[in-house]
Amino acid sequence: MVMAPERERQTGVPEGVTQRAETPEIPEHIEKLGVSATQSQMPVSIVTDNQGQPVIQQQSNASVVTITLPHDSTQLTNASKGSVSDSSTWSAFFWLRMFKIAILKGWRVLVGGNK
Repeated sequence: MVMAPERERQTGVPEGVTQRAETPEIPEHIEKLGVSATQSQMPVSIVTDNQGQPVIQQQSNASVVTITLPHDSTQLTNASKGSVSDSSTWSAFFWLRMFKIAILKGWRVLVGGNK
């Protein structure tokens, strides 16, 4: 069993590791030149157009994504096994891939969008 050095046991910081403050200290000679610290995160504000209407809308984390497949999975599977020079083969393969991604991410899937 390897014993931790005395400094690590006392402070929880391994030897050779230095800790820095959250906000950096700027030397006075640099501040005199006009350099100052800036915020690391963007402040929350609402962007509006000339009429005062919001341009960007905040999305909630609870939004539900729904995709609609053009056919059921068996028809798409059969169509994806066609000729590589046929565009419908690639379309079917794309929709099968979207179906798998939707299942992985927990999205809602509707089948038969052409009806």
